[in-house]
Amino acid sequence: RRVQDLIDRDTAKNKWTLAEANLRDEKGRNKKLRSKINRLEEENAKVRSENDSLYMDKFGLDEEIARLNWSLTFTDEDMNRQKVGYEAEIAKLQTMNAEVNEKL
Repeated sequence: RRVQDLIDRDTAKNKWTLAEANLRDEKGRNKKLRSKINRLEEENAKVRSENDSLYMDKFGLDEEIARLNWSLTFTDEDMNRQKVGYEAEIAKLQTMNAEVNEKL
């Protein structure tokens, strides 16, 4: 009986020691996982920040493109008006030239 008690006590002690070792291992794995999670969260925050910056750049570029297209529309209209004006001026000068040629 006494021998069995010693065996049972040693077995319990060994189980406790093994459980403590497993707990330390688990704590170590958890610490490594927490560290990895923190690194990934930091990386994710950087990527989100860069993404937000890219969206701001895209928004700014879209605005600039829209502004330039708007300006181009008016520039085209101005050029067409100038062209009509120049054509009218050319026609007037050609008429004057024809009149001068007749007098010569």
